[in-house]
Amino acid sequence: VLFRSVSQSRYRGVINEVKLLIDGKWLLLQQTWNGYVHTVDENFSAGEHMLTVIVKDEAGNTTTREWKVSGNL
Repeated sequence: VLFRSVSQSRYRGVINEVKLLIDGKWLLLQQTWNGYVHTVDENFSAGEHMLTVIVKDEAGNTTTREWKVSGNL
């Protein structure tokens, strides 16, 4: 299962850093040709979680977005 967190095509600046957090814990992202993905595994427990994506651009501007998501593996 893949989660696509940020797409370069939707973000107009040059992205320098992307962080993905679930319940405040860092998750590994893999960069693809058109964005970033996270492979969900058995460590993503059932129930509601807070997903946070933090993007920093070349000028140092930071954007943070949060969503409530449910794990159901």
